[in-house]
Amino acid sequence: MVDILIRDMPADLKAEVEKRAKAAGHSISEEAKRLLAVALTRKEEDLPLGKAMREAFGEAGFVDLDLPPRTDSPSDPFAR
Repeated sequence: MVDILIRDMPADLKAEVEKRAKAAGHSISEEAKRLLAVALTRKEEDLPLGKAMREAFGEAGFVDLDLPPRTDSPSDPFAR
């Protein structure tokens, strides 16, 4: 087996790995290996669309849009 040294890991990322390791009863090293294995074996199509979007764009946060009220809506949207 080989060793990997991760330099300049953000403190919040390390804390998240530690939290997950503690919850699973693993060492930090074991949890990091598990996370890497899962990430490297997962296919993108295995991830539901909503989760994939959250992973891709989650850092951007949410946006509240000021939408105008709906008016002039037909009672039967399929009527012509």
